Amino acid sequence: MNSNLLKAAILGTLVLGTSTHVSHADTTEAMCVVHKQGEKKNASGPCDFSQREGYVSIKLRNGDSYELRPGEKPNHFKDMKGNKVVRTVIGPNSHEYKWDGKKIVVTF
Repeated sequence: MNSNLLKAAILGTLVLGTSTHVSHADTTEAMCVVHKQGEKKNASGPCDFSQREGYVSIKLRNGDSYELRPGEKPNHFKDMKGNKVVRTVIGPNSHEYKWDGKKIVVTF
């Protein structure tokens, strides 16, 4: 009887352990510089950057955030309003995310 109880407990633990698996994003603190077309001064400061399964999140300290989902080609995204965003790797630790009229440079 104890062996059946032990088997049931082990089976329950295995089932529970596999069903609660959660995928976590790779998140890091970075430095972001926001360039807006027509503005002479750029906004810059620390930001949170995360990436998971092709999705990208950029959260600025002023409260602005950008959620990007994969587009039809590599390094192409759509933002939460459906606008096209193109990523360019500009160095070993920097990415540029470019919209029409705006870009954000993220340095890790």
